[in-house]
Amino acid sequence: MSARYGVALVAMTALVLFAGCSGTENGTPPPAPGLHFVFEKVIGSAGAGDGQFSGPSDVAADAAGALYVVDSGNQRVQKLDNTGAFVLAFGSLGSGPGQFRDPSGIAVSGSSVYVADVGNARIEVFTTDGGFLKQFGSQWPEGGSLREPRGLAVSTDLVAVADSQQHHVLLYNMSGKLVRTIGQLGIGNGEFEEVWGLAIIGTKLYAADRARDDVQVFDLTTGAYLETLGRSGSDRGEFSGPTALASSSSSLLVLEAGGARIQLLALTGTPQALVRPEKTPAGSLANPLGMAAWRGGFVVADTGHDRLVSFQPKPAS
Repeated sequence: MSARYGVALVAMTALVLFAGCSGTENGTPPPAPGLHFVFEKVIGSAGAGDGQFSGPSDVAADAAGALYVVDSGNQRVQKLDNTGAFVLAFGSLGSGPGQFRDPSGIAVSGSSVYVADVGNARIEVFTTDGGFLKQFGSQWPEGGSLREPRGLAVSTDLVAVADSQQHHVLLYNMSGKLVRTIGQLGIGNGEFEEVWGLAIIGTKLYAADRARDDVQVFDLTTGAYLETLGRSGSDRGEFSGPTALASSSSSLLVLEAGGARIQLLALTGTPQALVRPEKTPAGSLANPLGMAAWRGGFVVADTGHDRLVSFQPKPAS
């Protein structure tokens, strides 16, 4: 999160993020200079024990830097401390309060943890110690029904849920009452094919569409479409299967499952940095689905490799 930590990096490969390049590439402006990230560490391994994962699908961080990991294959959420060490786990397979069937997205706001429970078509809310608080958006009730909740983002008074099957974003108040829906099936402005990752920055909602390979921006208050960032491709500012978004200072982090990389964009969409994990000791990512800003850098849920991978800003020389 916003806390600063000294990072000891021994024999790590720095990522040169195309900073300071001149000119353009296929019409894409060069990124801002001076933005570099380096691989920090791998957290966890495959398994069902404490601190082990099976297909981790998302990760969120609280204000103290603790991590909350959706351990989807093990039908639970694990809490790690601000170093990545195991603290506790909660949840099990089922449909009762505090249980999961294919949990997907996660978000933390204050002392509450929100989890998208795909198989039970609901959002569950917990304390940061794993105590069950409530649920909402269950399948087929009048108003606010969910079918395939994936990405989550939470502001001070709204919970945004990306429903991939219904091709829209649902906005709930903190009591779990539906406020409005945004989007519908389509390829036009304000429409979605497979909406997935979400981020709320100020008064704007950012929504990543895994099938359209773009990020659309909406007014959080009115739901009005504002603009589209990116397009399908492999250049800077272009995306391949974006699955997660996170905010970092005044920038937007975009995780690409198809491209297995992370891009840092200005909120205007201007590319600032491009992180290619395969060029670091972390190695390539495999179908990464989740990401969170963490300790001044970011941490990725490397779903296909059953682990988390963290990156930090390159220390000044």
